[in-house]
Amino acid sequence: MLNDFFLEFRRNFPDFTVQVDLAYIKRWSETVDPDLLWFWFESIADVLNKAMKNKDPVADYSYLFEYFSEKYRIGSEDEKACIDKSIIENLFWKVSPSNSKPYWEKLPDNLQQLYKSFFNKSPMRYFEEGF
Repeated sequence: MLNDFFLEFRRNFPDFTVQVDLAYIKRWSETVDPDLLWFWFESIADVLNKAMKNKDPVADYSYLFEYFSEKYRIGSEDEKACIDKSIIENLFWKVSPSNSKPYWEKLPDNLQQLYKSFFNKSPMRYFEEGF
């Protein structure tokens, strides 16, 4: 089922997918193993974290938050778990509170709740209180 999600994402966001592929290759492997798509989706968080660290405008990426929010509402259990574990749990990793804040404010409520369910706080508080 994740293969369909993977292919849909690539079709819908070809420009962003190029960045994700490069992040995946740098961190994991030159080829995407269909059995390990969770790692490819984790690379989405890597690209977004880099954008936050670079202070890229959140408007450049907020469409992704809306997509994942909707996908989390209507997707399969596998897709929901992938969004939660691969993307949301890795989002905001080592991003300063000031750089996190505009992205956090654009993150839809259902995705914020996933983050808080795992970390018990917002990324600004998590950073301030330490890793």
